[in-house]
Amino acid sequence: MIDSYYLERFVTTLGSLRSDLICIDNRTIKYKPKGTLMLYDLIDHDLIDVVNHNSDAWEDAVKTTTSYLEKKGYVTANYAEAIIQSTYDNGPYYVLCPGIAMPHARPEAGVLKTGLGIHIFPTAIEFGSDLGPANILLTLAATDPDTHIEVIQALSEMLVDEENIARLTAATSKNEVLDIIKAY
Repeated sequence: MIDSYYLERFVTTLGSLRSDLICIDNRTIKYKPKGTLMLYDLIDHDLIDVVNHNSDAWEDAVKTTTSYLEKKGYVTANYAEAIIQSTYDNGPYYVLCPGIAMPHARPEAGVLKTGLGIHIFPTAIEFGSDLGPANILLTLAATDPDTHIEVIQALSEMLVDEENIARLTAATSKNEVLDIIKAY
């Protein structure tokens, strides 16, 4: 006979473990420690979109993506210009790899609160980077160097999988993008 104390402890532990496991498509199981927020929960869904027009200039793409952050109160109107000026001064430091750029500027350049926009453009935008153009723009607004770390970690987990990058690149709707990030 099993002591009721040990049985209760086992059931409690099993319940905690079960709540730490995230089931995706009833096939893949990922472990997320209790209390860790998913990327899907960390990102304001109003900052995600598939842009339905081509941007001929990278400056226009930056203005487009930062406008979402501005409308939702994450940045001031001058944040886009700060990114643009920083790019003129320092080059396209925010192109992370072929196809992906993370435009951002310093917190004092107009960041009001931490946020991340995910925008997919139908054609890749040339930033002048040796890494090539990008059509996935992850526009970051961070109030300080530390507050956005959890978002960046979750985002990195998603972007290490080349299949996810290909799916994001091919996304034609906001819902498709949300379906991809739900797993993270």
